[in-house]
Amino acid sequence: MSLHKSLAYVVLMEGIANLILSIVLVRPLGIVGDAIGTAIPTFMHGAVFLATSSMPPVGYPGSQNSLWKHISTRWCFASPWTFVLLLMQRSFYAHRYPQLVLNLTAGIAVYGVGVLWFVLTREPLGIQLKTRMSRYFGLSGQSQL
Repeated sequence: MSLHKSLAYVVLMEGIANLILSIVLVRPLGIVGDAIGTAIPTFMHGAVFLATSSMPPVGYPGSQNSLWKHISTRWCFASPWTFVLLLMQRSFYAHRYPQLVLNLTAGIAVYGVGVLWFVLTREPLGIQLKTRMSRYFGLSGQSQL
């Protein structure tokens, strides 16, 4: 795709923004501020640069509508996952590794249900994903997934 130079600049800017935001937010918010300072530049890098630069080469039209569809699909998967993880943190705070595994298992289960729903429904994007997965794993036909 020949985007190495621009990707290098974007990753450098992401790192600088990460460092600045983490330093600014860690004093008032603690470790949560550090997480927010990391999440904002990472989201901007993934949602803006990677989505817009990789969509035309892989077959997506580069319109705003397709960018919104790209972002909203991920948001639909991440919202229930985030809600369950916050609920688990509030109800079953992980003091030890087995409790952490329980929290992560609950989050992964909810995310997995969302992905299965997406793949097994008749959504056009889900059908395309199912077709690509069947080709990748060498399955003949879509009915085997």
